[in-house]
Amino acid sequence: MHAEVTTDDGQKISLHADGVALQQQGSPIAGLRENVTLFTSSKAYSWVNGLQVWGTGTVDLGEQVVRIKGYSA
Repeated sequence: MHAEVTTDDGQKISLHADGVALQQQGSPIAGLRENVTLFTSSKAYSWVNGLQVWGTGTVDLGEQVVRIKGYSA
């Protein structure tokens, strides 16, 4: 998964996640377990560059919606 996060003050943070999707039989919903890395060139948010983040959540393939909560190591 690739995404761009825009902070409240307009700074951009790139997000890259890889992991597994665990499909629920007969359902458009799959559970997600992700290893997330963040990168920004913003000096104010450069502290995110060194974080290791684990994410858990779901993807609804029918609605095309991803919901993930991240936890920093």
